Amino acid sequence: TEDCQSLLTFNILLQGFCLWDTLGCDISPHFGPGAEFIHSAFSGGGKVLVNCQMGVSRSSALAM
Repeated sequence: TEDCQSLLTFNILLQGFCLWDTLGCDISPHFGPGAEFIHSAFSGGGKVLVNCQMGVSRSSALAM
């Protein structure tokens, strides 16, 4: 999309995970891919913003 093209212009990479806002939602399958994405960014001298749209601590769990 046009939004994704503008991100590439500024060398911004996006990693997203589609998760439901339920108590039973298992985020553990995303720990490996999330950690690899973060590690890759830091190894390349980049920065990472970790964000959860609903603010229910999934993002902080992934970042830990």
